[in-house]
Order: sequence, then structure tokens, then C-alpha cells
Amino acid sequence: MLVNMTIVTTAVTTNVTTLGLLMDAPKPTKRLTWEDYPEPRLIFLRGKFVVEVSIPRSIRKLFGSGKGTTTNRRLSTGTSDIGLAKRKKLSLANEIYREFDKKQDEALQIENNRMDTFALDVISDLAQAFNYNRGEIPSLDPSTDYDELVKMKNTLDGYYQMMIDQVPAENQIKIALESMVSGIQNGDDRSEIIKQLSNNLTNGSHFSMHQNGLISRHSSTVVQSYWQDLLTVAAEKQGKTSPIFNDAAFAEVAQVDGTFLPAVFASRDEKIERPRRVLSSGTLTISSLKDEYFSEVERDYVKANTKNKLKRGVDRFLKLMGDYPLQEVKPALAYRYADAQLDENPNASNSSISDYHWGMSKFFKFCVQRGHIDVNPFVRVDLTKRGEETRNWLSYTRSELAQIFSYNWSTQERLLLTLLATTGMRLSEAGCLTWERFNDTEEKGIRYFSLIDTNEETVDVKNQGSKRFIPLHPEIILPPKSQGRLFNYTIDDNGLCSTSAGNKLNPTLSKIVPHDRKSTHSFRGTLKIMLRDCGVSREINNIITGHGEGDTAGSAYGGASLATRFDAISKLDLSWLKQN
Repeated sequence: MLVNMTIVTTAVTTNVTTLGLLMDAPKPTKRLTWEDYPEPRLIFLRGKFVVEVSIPRSIRKLFGSGKGTTTNRRLSTGTSDIGLAKRKKLSLANEIYREFDKKQDEALQIENNRMDTFALDVISDLAQAFNYNRGEIPSLDPSTDYDELVKMKNTLDGYYQMMIDQVPAENQIKIALESMVSGIQNGDDRSEIIKQLSNNLTNGSHFSMHQNGLISRHSSTVVQSYWQDLLTVAAEKQGKTSPIFNDAAFAEVAQVDGTFLPAVFASRDEKIERPRRVLSSGTLTISSLKDEYFSEVERDYVKANTKNKLKRGVDRFLKLMGDYPLQEVKPALAYRYADAQLDENPNASNSSISDYHWGMSKFFKFCVQRGHIDVNPFVRVDLTKRGEETRNWLSYTRSELAQIFSYNWSTQERLLLTLLATTGMRLSEAGCLTWERFNDTEEKGIRYFSLIDTNEETVDVKNQGSKRFIPLHPEIILPPKSQGRLFNYTIDDNGLCSTSAGNKLNPTLSKIVPHDRKSTHSFRGTLKIMLRDCGVSREINNIITGHGEGDTAGSAYGGASLATRFDAISKLDLSWLKQN
């Protein structure tokens, strides 16, 4: 059923503030997000380090009174060790941020209840003022007959157009003045000024001042959004077709001395809104578009890892946050999504949280492109404060390399480690090498591996810069050339073997060189340092390790020539490499 929604236009252009009549209008507090919260501090109190965060001034009133409660919040790390305190700093700060959120949510619920009470009172008073249905006013409850509720709303909405058609502009001012008077205490000088001005205006309306004031309030977004929620719930409870509401520019309301007024008499900053809280079952939600979005992901992306990452972002959101109507997703929800991940796993890394966020951002970009929403709520969201800092892997020293290659590795593991340490390849790149990608004939004694796509095979590398030719050091000994894969590590659903190879190598590496920031990831950094120490330029260094533009043209002479790269690699002193 199409519910008639009165489109409210401003009938009065005169701003009452110019008459000095809008006095001390309180402005609603802007809801803060984590992006707005101050940075945490570490302070030393009574022998322990404490995390302290200043309470933003605009929400201090939510914390009541008492020593220290209105200026900052503190949580103890429980330690005097500065290193341990620094590691605990972020998680404790997040607890404080969640407390800020909770206080604001509680205040919002109180405000919502106040607005609902206001809406109910306005509807009831307006119906009584016009003796609607001869005084038999139906209960404003979802169990009340849906058609009766629609009839009542359409009737009350109709009074607004009648008021606009019949009341001169000057009398609209009187309507506002009458509303203001109702909120001013007896004996207040402002009351007498307003009444005097009101009496001097000509009343050309067929309605009383009281009726006009109620009509104006009924047309506000506060009341109209309440009606929409009520009718939506009633329709679904009674098995009726959910109502469709026209887009309408309803009059906003402002608050003066505890009384609501049409926003035409207040500035934009003084507007009070009541967002809809209930949507019909036909409303587009995240889950309702998931399958369509996943189909597009399958179509537009090649890498299985990328596809899975995009899908996991949406699935994890639905698991942790639940389903949401698209129109109700705001940037604040993106922050709460990050917080929910930390609640589930307090040790979650910033990179992991960012990956899931990226998956949702891509989903909402899809929604924007389809015209379902106008703005992507997940863009320009600052996640720097969320999760543990991304771990930076340290390089191996020459003595550590000697220890590693002195170990009695299997033939396969030794070869893979040798390639990692002397080529700069990622574990995912080296572990999936095939003999078809090895060339030892075309370039005058230069042996190299190719990570360039061919007609027969697509190479799964990190980015375009990683598509490159990689020369081998002349001292590297390879097994006799064969066919197929060099290594037999298990390839996962993403087409990668890095997990399988890493599980095989890293436990032993950690025993040889016990350090929590050294693993197979360390060999790339090790090679870069060794090349730098040999006088190799940063440009050549980056091309070898896949940080440059790559050889996407498919020529061994794209960028720095293969010969130039080979000369750079050949400078390495591999005395630490002991081969069986």
C-alpha cells in the first residue's frame, strides 16, 4: 500500500531569530566516534603504568560528577615494565573508547524515548483537537488495525496542506510563536513579548492557534519517522504489504527551552532528527545483496585469495554485527565492526582488521555503483588505532645464515631456503615454481626464473611489480632440469603453498635462530641488505625483489636488463652457503 506522505515545504521565510525571539536554543551533541577520541597516554602512578584518555568535552556531562570522572578515564596496566605497558596500551585504550561509546548509546536511548513520547503526545493531541473519528482515537500500537492507522495518518497529514492553503504567511509566524509560548514559564518576560507580537498579527486561518501549532509539529521528521516505524511493524505483524513511503522533505524541529519547534525557525545546527529504526522486510539489506555481490567478485577477480578475502569481509561482518539495512550503515558502524573483531580476538593485528574492512568497503562500493546508496560508509575510516601493530620481520645476520645452512636439511628444504636467500622471491613465489619457468639457454650463460604469465600458465604473484625475471647467482647449484613443480608442498584453495612450506620450515628455523621476528619472511630483507652493502642501487634492488614496476611487457630487458640484474646478484658473497 502506498501511504500518502505529505511533502512539507517552508511556508515562512522570515527567520524568527532576526526578531530576537529564538533564545538560548540548545544544540544536540554530535555523536563522537573513535576517530574523534583523544590519543591514549601512559603515566606512572603509584608504582604502575596507567593508560589515560581525556574524556572529550562534549560528552563529559554523561559521566556525572565526582573526582576525576569528568575529565579523563584511566586503566592500570598492572606493571612497572615500560615495554609490557606499551604492549598493553592499545587494548586498554580500546576499553576506554568502548566506555565512551556505551555512555553515548545510553544517552541516545534516553533521547529516543523522549522523542517517541513527544510523537505520541503530538498525534494524540492533534486527533483530539480535531475530534478525529468523533473522539474514538485508535491506540497507536502495532496490534491496531493497519488500515485504521493508515486512515488516521492520512487524515492528520491532510490538515497540513489545508493549513498551507488557507493560512497567510504572517500567520505561520503566529503558529511558531504559539509553540514557543507553550514552552516558556509563566512570568518570563519573553512570554509577554511573544504574546504581544502574536496578537498584533492578523489571523486569517480557519484553524485555531492551538490546532495550527499541533499541525506544524505533526509534520516534523520526529513524528513522521515515528509513523513510518509504527506502520511498518503493524503491516508485518498483521500480514499486510509493507508500506512504501515517498521521499518527503518534512519539516524539521528544533528545541527551545525543552519545547520542539519547526526548524524553519532555527539554524541547521539546531535540528533534531529521529532516524527510522524499523524497515520493511522488502528493504535492501547486506544479506539480500550478498549473493549478487559474490557473483560479481567471482566474475571480476582472478586470484582465489582475493576472492576469498572479499567474501570473508562480508561474511565476518554478518557474523559479528548482524544484518543491516543499507541506508542505516554509517561510518560509526565501521568502527564498531573493528571493535567487534578485537572483542573476539584481542590480539588481532591491524592488518587483519584492515583486510576485513577492505572487504566491506568493496561491498559498499558495489552498492553505490548499483544505485542502492549514495555514499560508501566504509571509505576514509581511520583504523590506525585498531589492533596490534603489523609485525616487521628482521633480517638474518651472516652468522645466522651460516647456522641455518649448516643444518642437515632435506634436499627439498635446502633448495627452497637457498632460493629464498639468494633471489628475494617470496615464499609463495618460490614454493610454486615449475621447471617450465626455468631458462638456462637463452641469455648467454645467465640462468633465471620467470614469474611472467604465459598462454599456458598464470603466475599468482602479489602485484604487477612482482611479475619479473629473476637471475640466479652463478654459484647456485640446481638439480637436473626436469618437468613440473620443483617442490611438492601442498597447494591450498587460493593456489598458494606458502602455508604448507612455512609450516615445514619455520619451526626448525625458530630453533636454529630463536627470535619471534625472524622466519622465512626474513630472507627477502636479508637479500636487500646484502645487495645494498654490495653497492647495488635501490632501483635494481627493488626490481630484483619485486618492488619495482616489473617486467609486465614480457621482455627480459624491461626496466633494468637481465644482465644488469645478474651482475648485481653475482656480487653477493655466499661463503655462508654450505651446499651438500
